[in-house]
Amino acid sequence: MKLLRDQPDQKYVCFDTETESLNLKNSRPWEAAFVIFNQKEILDKIVVYPRWDDLNISEGARKITQFDETAYYEKATCPEEAFENVEKYLYSGDYKVVGQNILGFDIYQIANWAKAIGKKSNWDYLQWSFDTLSLARAIKSDRQPDLDNFLGWQFAMIDTKVRARCTLAQLASDYEIETEDDKLHQALYDTEINAKVFIKQTFDIEI
Repeated sequence: MKLLRDQPDQKYVCFDTETESLNLKNSRPWEAAFVIFNQKEILDKIVVYPRWDDLNISEGARKITQFDETAYYEKATCPEEAFENVEKYLYSGDYKVVGQNILGFDIYQIANWAKAIGKKSNWDYLQWSFDTLSLARAIKSDRQPDLDNFLGWQFAMIDTKVRARCTLAQLASDYEIETEDDKLHQALYDTEINAKVFIKQTFDIEI
């Protein structure tokens, strides 16, 4: 098997969502960011704001994400149109998908978005997805992946507790990637940092 570290031109999409709350069943994304990259550089950046007229963001989410309601409604577009980016970058299979805790959170937010606009959820993209939280917990506990059941292994690692911190900010620090604290929890910024973290991880684990 050719390892990802030996495929410098492989294209990835790193994505992140900012959502109404942490509820996995009903919360919807109000912001989604997609960063296209390979081992050498960031190729493109896309941010969309699905417009929900009944948007109901929890106070905690407003504070963490620095939500600005006026700015949101100025930039928001119809959720069906914004969802075309999900279909293009996640569902198509043209890119390997990357994200931090996507298997524990963001994939459910994408499914809720699909449901809200009357589309059927497509889970196929999980087969070509890489969760940097799963990888971090494996790296920090000296575990190697089960490549015969990689998705199942990643889900198991999401639920595996390790003593070392595995937040995105901590991983960036571990890999000496500079961050600006006041920009963390902004979808586009987080995806850019996470893309850099993932490339570093591919040299620390056999995937």
